[in-house]
Amino acid sequence: MKTFLRLAFLPIALFVLFDACTLQDHIPSLQEPGCQLRTMTLTAKSSFGERLLKDDILEVDGKQIPIGKERSYEYTYDSQNRLIQTHYLTYTGSSANQRITFDYGPNSVTTKMYNYGSPTPDLEETLPLNAQGLLQKPELFYDSDGYLVADTTIYGPTSYTISGGNIVRMERREAFKGPNGPLTEVQTFEYDVTKLNTPNRGPYKGKSSRNLPIRQTLIIYDGVNPTATFVYEFNYVFDEHGRVIRSYYPFDSYGTTHYQISDYSYTCQ
Repeated sequence: MKTFLRLAFLPIALFVLFDACTLQDHIPSLQEPGCQLRTMTLTAKSSFGERLLKDDILEVDGKQIPIGKERSYEYTYDSQNRLIQTHYLTYTGSSANQRITFDYGPNSVTTKMYNYGSPTPDLEETLPLNAQGLLQKPELFYDSDGYLVADTTIYGPTSYTISGGNIVRMERREAFKGPNGPLTEVQTFEYDVTKLNTPNRGPYKGKSSRNLPIRQTLIIYDGVNPTATFVYEFNYVFDEHGRVIRSYYPFDSYGTTHYQISDYSYTCQ
């Protein structure tokens, strides 16, 4: 059984959908009263994989399932709630240690990438921002509310349907075949509209879903007909302030059920 670990989110492990906010209007959802978000750390864990140091437990239906860390992402925000740094670490196989900083100008953001703790950036890039404060590229199209609705990059033309502040459908087509080319995949999403989503990890890339996703359906196409369908059910654990501190979903691998987990922690400014 093929597992779907595309990110979004993203990230991140699942298609993690983020809260609705733009570069200039990143208001972390469900934050602790009186706490302006300084950092959010997301640690991806799994019950799958022999190389993992399984030093944590996921409890599901009374069962205790050993899980271990795969990678972590730390997001740092300034006093204007803008993303100013990301830090990525891996815990399996070849190690990775990558830090990216974001420096904002009136109509641009300059990113600097540092690898393996180096004090000197390996890559520096200045990217233009549009009047909405969002990444400006010829292949990116946003609606008037700041949601990304079309992306014509080399990965294949992709369109997004927005409803009620949430991304409810994504369609991707074959690369280099134009916006009406053969389908390669369709994803649909369902939400708990009573719960706000986790803070946006890429606000300069456009608004994203307002609410917590509870189901994702992925359909793979051969260009005309669907060839496989995968359904993912997301579960959450909250802290006393109503913030997500753990999300997880089951997946099947050769007849065995495993779990993919994302743990969240927060600090205040």
